[in-house]
Amino acid sequence: MGTCIETILNRRTIRRFKQEAIPREDLVEMVNAGRLAATAGNRQPWEFMIVDDPSLVKDLFASLGWLAGAPEEAQQPTAMIVVLLANPKDKWSAYADGGAAIQNMQLAAWEKGIGGCWIGSVAEDTARNLLKIPAELKLFSVLALGIPDENPVAEDADDDVSAKRDPSGKLHVKKRKLDAICHINRYGEKR
Repeated sequence: MGTCIETILNRRTIRRFKQEAIPREDLVEMVNAGRLAATAGNRQPWEFMIVDDPSLVKDLFASLGWLAGAPEEAQQPTAMIVVLLANPKDKWSAYADGGAAIQNMQLAAWEKGIGGCWIGSVAEDTARNLLKIPAELKLFSVLALGIPDENPVAEDADDDVSAKRDPSGKLHVKKRKLDAICHINRYGEKR
């Protein structure tokens, strides 16, 4: 296990997974990390659903939108955590709180050798019916999880912040350079 900063710097979004089950205890530990995330006013507007039944995972997978291309069946996630929010229309901060919870869960997963992909594009009615989600809760996002079956690399970029696979299938993710986005004391002043 590395330091927190090492985990943050090394974590990558994983979109291709080995077909190995994730122990339920690890999933519960990830949810625990999510529930301990910082929240505005300590409102804790969330509930979490662990989905690890293979048939439910497969059905839920079909309701997800994948920006970088959906994985083939042999590399789909083996578990998911669904993040639900109470009354997000009342407070914009509920969405920020949900994002903080997902980030905590991704970092906890990465330290366990589990990869994840944060997915906000969900056919909500389909997922809601499948998982019997109460009407008063908003389906915020899904964290698709599994043992990584790829090793994406982050690369500095100037303008192009795309994610593309090379001919061998390795994913290259462009990240804006630190000096391009970090200002000291006043906008435009660099370190």
